[in-house]
Amino acid sequence: MVPFFIKGAATAGNGLALEIGAAAAGIALGILAAALIRVRYDASPGRVVSHAGLPYALVWTVVVAGRLYFALWRRPRVRPSAGQLAGHEPRSPWAP
Repeated sequence: MVPFFIKGAATAGNGLALEIGAAAAGIALGILAAALIRVRYDASPGRVVSHAGLPYALVWTVVVAGRLYFALWRRPRVRPSAGQLAGHEPRSPWAP
């Protein structure tokens, strides 16, 4: 699946720093989340049981909120002009 979404990686400049920083943050948050959840094997029913408390839920919430913020922050902000708001100029059907 990765080749369908990632066409190329930055090899220099700010893009490379961003990719390295994002990868490091992802690894660190993954290690933190793994440290906050307990997984054990329960022999009587023969299944694996996991237990995560409030700290794990908070980390998960912060990570998901951060991803959502980044996705919304990246969207282009197209604002209509004053003429479009007044109805004097046609508005593009693709404008948000």
